[in-house]
Amino acid sequence: MIVVLAVAVFLYAGMMANFGAIQDAGSDAMGRGLAVGFGMIFLIAEWFLLAVLLVIGGVNGAMPVWAAMAALILLPASGFCAGMVLFLLDRGGNSLYQLVPGLLAPMWAGYALWARLPSLHRVLRPMATSLAALLAVVILGAVPLPRLIAEQAARPAPGAPQQSGLRLLDEEEKKIREETVAKYHTLTPDSPLWEWGNFFNDPEFGAQAISQARQLTHRQADAEDELRIGSGAPLLWHDQIDLAATPAFCTAARGFLVHNAKEHRPPAPETDFLAEKDFFTRYEPGMHWLIASNCSLDDALAGIREAVAEYKETDGRDAYLAHLAAFK
Repeated sequence: MIVVLAVAVFLYAGMMANFGAIQDAGSDAMGRGLAVGFGMIFLIAEWFLLAVLLVIGGVNGAMPVWAAMAALILLPASGFCAGMVLFLLDRGGNSLYQLVPGLLAPMWAGYALWARLPSLHRVLRPMATSLAALLAVVILGAVPLPRLIAEQAARPAPGAPQQSGLRLLDEEEKKIREETVAKYHTLTPDSPLWEWGNFFNDPEFGAQAISQARQLTHRQADAEDELRIGSGAPLLWHDQIDLAATPAFCTAARGFLVHNAKEHRPPAPETDFLAEKDFFTRYEPGMHWLIASNCSLDDALAGIREAVAEYKETDGRDAYLAHLAAFK
């Protein structure tokens, strides 16, 4: 028992040193992490030796049966509470929590030593001594529990932040959708084409919006105005809303395409054309339709070729320049 007790004292010193190092002002995050890790190792080893001491004391000495049964439960429970102190200290808990493992280990060792020396039982009566020791263990072990319970109660349930975020997202999407529906129902035959066009891609109102747009008596004039103000949407939807390639539309489309090419010159010489390609290719169906309708886009094609040629020389850029050369 003396040998085990000596080793237990050594482990106790290492355990308490690491407990104290967790909140050392000069320790960084790595140092605190190592202190927690080694503190837990020393604690487990210490409690294992305390169990050995209790067995020695109970077998070779004298210990009330009921006390031995209680110790069988309270020793691992007290070890768990001592281990929780590590995490409380690591999260900024009061440094006095160190007293929990600091007093529990000597108390168990002292009780085991008392059990091993029956001669002491004449002075320290078994019933009173066992009750006092085990009650003290229960009280000490319970010290960190209120803080642990409070932290657990304050911690959100698993998945709660994600679920809360999803609820907020769903509510925001619902609000946006309600605003979209309300806006759609404010449209009238006098509403400009571009306001109807905001709903052409809508999964609920798209087909209806296109059908209504085809009936607008001012859709052609609106489409030409839309091109003049810098929107290429009429080139994307010309066939669905039954636009005509009139000279006015042709002029407006040519002006838009020239402006679009200037707007999408490479921001830097090393810009890859593939990153900007869609700004040019999306309008090709409309351009084919205009050329087939005898609308000259020579100025627009020249502007596009000039803009594309300024991008970084790559196979993708060169292939598109060859494509433009044969554009009809």
